Amino acid sequence: MLPLLIIGLIATTNLAVGYALGASRAFGPLLSFAPKISKRRSDPRAEDEVSEDNDEELLSAPQPVAESTPAIEPQSLAASAPKAEKSKLSTPEVMTGIAAFRDKLSAASVELKLSRDDPNRFDNCANKLQEVNHDYLEQVDAAVDRLDELSEEGDASASAAREVVSGGIGEAKRISGQIDQIIDKGMDETTRAELIEKSISMRNVAIENSSSAEAAVEKVDEQIAAGEAMAKSALAAAEDNANELLTGSTAKNAEDGIQEPADASAASPLASIDEVFDKLETLLTSAEGEADVLVAEVRADKLDLTGIEDPAAAEAAILKTLATTATELLGESRAQCVGDRCIVLLNGDTFEQAAKRMEQLRQQMQAIEYQVGSQKLKATVTCGLIETHAGDDRPTVESRLETALNESLRLGTNRTFHHDGAFPTPLPELKVETSPRTVQV
Repeated sequence: MLPLLIIGLIATTNLAVGYALGASRAFGPLLSFAPKISKRRSDPRAEDEVSEDNDEELLSAPQPVAESTPAIEPQSLAASAPKAEKSKLSTPEVMTGIAAFRDKLSAASVELKLSRDDPNRFDNCANKLQEVNHDYLEQVDAAVDRLDELSEEGDASASAAREVVSGGIGEAKRISGQIDQIIDKGMDETTRAELIEKSISMRNVAIENSSSAEAAVEKVDEQIAAGEAMAKSALAAAEDNANELLTGSTAKNAEDGIQEPADASAASPLASIDEVFDKLETLLTSAEGEADVLVAEVRADKLDLTGIEDPAAAEAAILKTLATTATELLGESRAQCVGDRCIVLLNGDTFEQAAKRMEQLRQQMQAIEYQVGSQKLKATVTCGLIETHAGDDRPTVESRLETALNESLRLGTNRTFHHDGAFPTPLPELKVETSPRTVQV
C-alpha cells in the first residue's frame, strides 16, 4: 500500500510542474504587453541609470542647434568642487559658471520637448531634466556664497551680481519643486504636457536671472571706468601745465603758481592733528574762508620686518623720515604727523596742485633707502585726497579719508586715491622729480 501512495505523490507532482511550465509558455507573450515601470532617482546626484540602448537613442535623435549643451563642462561651485578652488573664483568666473549651467538647463528643456511622442525616451529626459534642475540650484546657491565673499572684499561688481542672483533664486526653486511633483505623479499625456510647460518656465527664469546679473555687473564696471577716466583726464591736463618739482619753499611755490597763506596765524606751525581739524573747521565756517578745502591723509604702508636686525629702530626711522619729508615738502603750516599717519591741509590749492603735492611726497618716500646694519630696506606710503565742504564735521572728514585709503586693500598700496564724495578712485602716477637718498638707522 505504501509504495502505491509514493508513486501517486510523484505522479501528482510531475503533473503540477508540467502544468506550470505550460502556463508560463502560454501567457508569456501576453506579459510582454504589460507596462514597464522605469526607475526614478530619489537623489538627483545619483549615478546615471539610463541604459546604453536609450543613450544611443538620445544621441541619434535630432538635437537643438542654438541651445545645445556646451562640449566643455562648466566649472562648478557646488559641493563636488574642492573648497580650495571655490575661494579663487573671481566675479567673471562665477558669472561664467552660472551661464554654463543655464545653457545645460535650456538644452535639457529642448530635449524633453523633442521626446514628447516617445514615452520611454521622454521618461529618461524627464529624469535628466530633474537632475540638471537640481545641479543648477546648487550652482546658484554656491555662486551667491562666493559673491558674498567677494562683496565683503570690496568688489562692487560682485555686490551688484549677488543682489540679482539671490533675488531670482526663489522663483527657480519654486518651479523646480513643481517639476519634482509632476515627475513623482507618473507620466501620461497630461503630465507630459505639464512637465514641458514647467521646464520652459524654468529655462526662462534661468536665462532672465543670468542676463540681468550680467547687465548689473557691466553697469558697475562702466561706472568705475568712467570715474577713473575722468580723474585721469583731469590730472593729464594738470600734468601738461605743471612746472618744476615742488620743494616746499615759498619761492618755488610762487614759480608753480601755488599761493601761500597770507596771514601769520595760518602760516604758524600746527602742533597736533586736533589743531589741523580745528583749523579746517575755521576755514569751512569762516565768512572769508574758502567754500571747499582739499584735505589729505598719508599713511605709512605696513612692512614685513622679519629678518631685519633691529626692526623697532627701522620702523622708528621710517616714521621719523615721513614726518620730516612731509614738513620739508608741504610746510609746518600744512602737515601734522603722528605715528604712521599725517593729516595735510591743502587750502588755497587747486585739485591739480594738491594732487601733485601728494604724489611728490609719495614718490619721494619711495626713493629713500634705509640702511639697517648690513641690510637695506625700502618703505612706501599711501595717500588719500578728499574735498571738504561747509558743514562737514570731523567724523565725516575722517570717514571719507578712511574710505579713500581703504581702497588700497583692493587695488594695492603705494598709490594716491581721490574720494569725490561718491566713491574713491586711484589717481594715475604723475611725473615728478625725486631725490634718492639713504637713511642710516
